[in-house]
Amino acid sequence: MENSCRRLNAGLIGFALLMLACGCTRHDDQSSLFQDDFDNPRSGWGADRREQFERGYADGLYLFDLYEPHWFAWAHPGQQYD
Repeated sequence: MENSCRRLNAGLIGFALLMLACGCTRHDDQSSLFQDDFDNPRSGWGADRREQFERGYADGLYLFDLYEPHWFAWAHPGQQYD
């Protein structure tokens, strides 16, 4: 059960990142505003562990594990854009 939840979480994260990458473009040259392959745990994406969820780096990926139904968690790269 835990492995299938991890796979589902990884799939959802991958889908969300794909949608983010597709939607975040500049109007002038249509290049991405932000991209990250999550190979550097010090790139600004935080890690956190609580009773309801855990998020952070594992094996070159950035993962969210949700332990409570109807709960959500998020992360941001710790950077600001104009």
